[in-house]
Amino acid sequence: ALHAERIPYLVLCGTPNSRLVDLVVDPSEYLSAKGRLRVNAQYYITKALIPPMERLFNLLGADIRRWYLEMPRSYLAPASI
Repeated sequence: ALHAERIPYLVLCGTPNSRLVDLVVDPSEYLSAKGRLRVNAQYYITKALIPPMERLFNLLGADIRRWYLEMPRSYLAPASI
């Protein structure tokens, strides 16, 4: 990879306490797995969606992060990599 080059990747679900680097795959690997791998939605929600929403909704006094943490959840068994 060249300096400042963007490298496409997806973060997948894994076992608890897995290192982030161990959960990352190339998008083509994900597509070729034909549904056997699961994208880590929790990662993308907390790292990509909540921060900009927080900046917006904090202006209105809403705590998006707390709202998200208090939401009821259903958990699926982790998919193996």
